[in-house]
Amino acid sequence: MWRHTGIGRYIDQLLSQLDPAWRATAWVAPDDVAAVQARWPQVAIAPCPAPLFSLREQRFWPQALARHAIGLFHAPHLNAPLLSRVPLVVTVHDLIPLHHPGTIGRPGGALAFGAMARWVPARAQAVLTHSQATREDLVTRLGLAPERITVVPLAADTRLARPQPAARLAALRARFGLEGRFVLYIGQWKPYKNLETLLAACVALPEDVRVVLAGRCDPGATHLPAAIARHGLGPRVVLTDWLDDDDLAALLQAASLFAFPSCREGFGLPPLEAMAAGVPVLCSEAPGLREAVGEAAWRLPVRDVAAWQAALRRTLADEPLRAGLIAAGLRHAASRSWAAVAQETQAVYRRVARASGPSRAW
Repeated sequence: MWRHTGIGRYIDQLLSQLDPAWRATAWVAPDDVAAVQARWPQVAIAPCPAPLFSLREQRFWPQALARHAIGLFHAPHLNAPLLSRVPLVVTVHDLIPLHHPGTIGRPGGALAFGAMARWVPARAQAVLTHSQATREDLVTRLGLAPERITVVPLAADTRLARPQPAARLAALRARFGLEGRFVLYIGQWKPYKNLETLLAACVALPEDVRVVLAGRCDPGATHLPAAIARHGLGPRVVLTDWLDDDDLAALLQAASLFAFPSCREGFGLPPLEAMAAGVPVLCSEAPGLREAVGEAAWRLPVRDVAAWQAALRRTLADEPLRAGLIAAGLRHAASRSWAAVAQETQAVYRRVARASGPSRAW
């Protein structure tokens, strides 16, 4: 899942910080083998030809893990081996599809997620997640024992905070027609992301303020173009589609503020990364997000359009407020590193390995 957004960043950062003492093998999609090997030359790369969440994938794992003498397997998502006896650590990022039916659009996706969400954590020797909110979800909805779950909060990717050259910022503004101020959102268009509330609130902003929705365009999310049209925001909304990290960094550093109105998150990396880039952040009071941003963001009721409207207007106009949010955000983002995330994750590997006997690899 290296090319997935949030999960891909998680995989990338963990492998980049991995202690060389671990003899690591990473399975990737066949088309990604060369790119991933170039990214992590210290890691053995093996192709996995099976589609995610497929029966073929489950048949693939037992022989593959035996062939590579794997002593510990870390599944960074729920598509984990169920038919192998290899000790398993699994990361459950969230249970959002159980709270918001329709989140997974492909046929059978919701059933597969629901089944794997129940089977995989029960099969694993240890479960990782990123917030107390998701930990409580795993306990109350799936009946997991609390002591089997370790919360490892995430960190901002410092690459997105590196100052971008003025020429790149100017080129990006010209590319998307962003001459002046703009409100930025980065993420998916799923209904639970609550972009309807953000769009409704932005109607009252000054005409010169644009709204930028950054991230891969989703042709199936017909509710978003409909909401843009309904609020008469067509000329003021910019849809960027997928951007690489350099363009994301430039977009963050050019933004007037970052808005993240999601109804629920397992953690919420985008607002944390916006803080690291020195952007004032407004986000919802959703479970998971409160833990990601702490007191360093202006947190708002999820669907209160009037509250969002007032907060957006004030944050754009009040320089002392902006300066306070930026300073608090920078401090908060700096308080957590991916090195710490990797160290805490590898402590779980060691605990599982000790409990399972000598381990040759993971």
